Amino acid sequence: MTTNIRLKKSSVLGRVPSAGDLEYGEVAINYADGRLFYKTSSNTINYFNNVSNTVSSSEVISLIDSAYVRSKIDQSYINNLDVNAGTLDGQDGTYFLNYNNLFNAPSIPDSAFVSGIASTTVSPADSDQIRSAVDSAFIQNLVGNDYVATIVDSAYVALRVGDFAENFGTVAVVGDLSVDATTGGDTITFAAGNGVQISTDVASKRITIGANTTQAFDFGTFSAPVTFSLDMGAI
Repeated sequence: MTTNIRLKKSSVLGRVPSAGDLEYGEVAINYADGRLFYKTSSNTINYFNNVSNTVSSSEVISLIDSAYVRSKIDQSYINNLDVNAGTLDGQDGTYFLNYNNLFNAPSIPDSAFVSGIASTTVSPADSDQIRSAVDSAFIQNLVGNDYVATIVDSAYVALRVGDFAENFGTVAVVGDLSVDATTGGDTITFAAGNGVQISTDVASKRITIGANTTQAFDFGTFSAPVTFSLDMGAI
């Protein structure tokens, strides 16, 4: 009489027995996955896989990220691989430093070529293209913009002019020494002498030098000859 031995089984993909489902030495099969399960001495479930089936990506990732693989791939393992990070397309980096090894090697012009270019090159100062660019509508528009005036009238420019420019050149004085500007920001000072007055109009930037009409000159009285007198009065 024939006796059939049947294992614990499942036809559901991904179905895995628990540790309580199997005794030690007992096996179970999932014929949908092609796996044969058994219980290890540490009371965990392990399996044999049917290698003819395609291994899923999750299984591959699980294997690569396993503690076993991480323990094997260390610094010494990488060093033993002798991988040259400077190798490109089978060639070391120094190979590509020599342009003669490249398919698109540049053509270096000789001295005669350079001399020919230099002899026919127009001086930028005489170039019509340069003059055309300087006199272009674009440049004229920039010069006409308000921000150019703002730059010229800026505090920075005023400071530089005050430091380095001679704000006046020479003040010529008839009959005396002339006064020259020697440093930036020099100031001309006008001083009123006897009988002279100086007035300023700040709004119109005007300085007026005139006679001092408030000063009086008294000539006194002439009493000679006798019985004759002449009073000159005062002016």
